[in-house]
Amino acid sequence: MRRYNINNILVFVFLVFLHLPFPIAEVLHFQIRSGHLILLVFFYVFLVGFYFFVGVSFWENSITQMVWLLRGMALLIFIITTPRFGITSSDLVSFLGTIGFTFFYEFGYFLTALVSEKNVFRYWSWAGTLSALVSLGLVVRVLLDTGIGGLIYGLDRIRLYIPAWPNYYAIQLMVLFWIAITLGRIVSKRYVWVAVLAAAVLSLTLSRTAYLALGVTVFLASLRRRFSPIVSLVLLTVIVLVAVGGAEFKATSPGNILERTVSSRLARLRIGFEVWMDSPIVGNGLRPLTKTIPVYERNGMLRQMGSMHNDYMDLLVRGGLLYSLLFWTFVCVILWRGWRIKYGEWSWVSDLSYAIIGILIAAVFQNPFKEPMSVSFFWLYAALVARVTVNRRHSYSVQHL
Repeated sequence: MRRYNINNILVFVFLVFLHLPFPIAEVLHFQIRSGHLILLVFFYVFLVGFYFFVGVSFWENSITQMVWLLRGMALLIFIITTPRFGITSSDLVSFLGTIGFTFFYEFGYFLTALVSEKNVFRYWSWAGTLSALVSLGLVVRVLLDTGIGGLIYGLDRIRLYIPAWPNYYAIQLMVLFWIAITLGRIVSKRYVWVAVLAAAVLSLTLSRTAYLALGVTVFLASLRRRFSPIVSLVLLTVIVLVAVGGAEFKATSPGNILERTVSSRLARLRIGFEVWMDSPIVGNGLRPLTKTIPVYERNGMLRQMGSMHNDYMDLLVRGGLLYSLLFWTFVCVILWRGWRIKYGEWSWVSDLSYAIIGILIAAVFQNPFKEPMSVSFFWLYAALVARVTVNRRHSYSVQHL
């Protein structure tokens, strides 16, 4: 029988609260949820201990050095742009939030050392499964009360418990799908059922972004023969049918017509490009996007920006060409290193790369790199690649003594 110590239990509890963030209170129009408190406690308490006990290999790791280069560049850009844009409380929150997300790298490094790399993803899949079951129950209840139209008009009821529903939650389910597929290869075939559950709940979100991300990544995996030809054909066929059916159903709602969504995204990109050209090198110093671009024009009417719905343009406006190139180069380096791990005991890391590719695809239409679950998975993946790099180098050195 498998035994679980306190470390395993703590990590699992942390991931459960991260996946199921129930509301606690509202402060300054911001909803404080359980996940935020858990993040603060686990993140900073463990982070302090991490820096006291971390080994030399961590600081000598090139990925660690790149992460600190990103942080240093972010601070430099913020300081450089201060004379022009000033500093407000929202500016500090935006800047510190951008920097704060990068510390998930150390936290991921610590978690993988605390309970082993595979166990972190096993617990992630368990917490994700629990979250998927809860969301499925909520959706079924909405469907029973309002009919199939509840998938469009019953969103507020679902968001009370699953605030990331539908698009960002669908991206989380895409990530869960690939974690389950990976675990199905290296731990147990039973995890395939978790992948099935993730795909089933994802289909109910009606998220075109997630459909595309999952479809493209499954196609890429098929090209690399990660699935048998029959399984690949079935998966791609089902994804296409669900995507087409979802798009047709969504078109029944006036606010979800594809042409309207496209025109809205293009209008945001146009104003984003114009604002970026005003400060192309350093942007607005990683300040809030909505402060720089509060509204945009579409069809002769001014509309609230809300978000850019595109991580690439968002970062270009906020960080300029300098920080954008540095950050996306870092992402590509991490992805390339993980993608290339095809053989040996760490070959399963390559399968997780599909989830990162899916997030990058979703970033064209949403802002997953500003959403806690998606961005925490990316930094966990970066930490995993960093640890694998050190472990493989150590194994190679031992073999050649």
